[in-house]
Amino acid sequence: MTNQHGLVSDNHCERDLYTSSQTRERALNAAILQANISESFEEYLEIFNPFYGDDIEVSSETAEEPIRGKARARSLLFNFKQTAK
Repeated sequence: MTNQHGLVSDNHCERDLYTSSQTRERALNAAILQANISESFEEYLEIFNPFYGDDIEVSSETAEEPIRGKARARSLLFNFKQTAK
């Protein structure tokens, strides 16, 4: 709904953000399913860049504190790959 000044109501914006979030989540899930980890773990690392922001925060069972930032999270994923071999 718009008001007399032509602004979109908060409800509409929230719905658009929710729909956009759902669309991106579906795209991420499809990319993960299409990647073949048995052939190349790097495919998963390539999925990481477009779908996760620089301000990502992840946790690890081995780390006491959350890991913040895309570079540190990417490093964690790479190290996980090395230990899985």
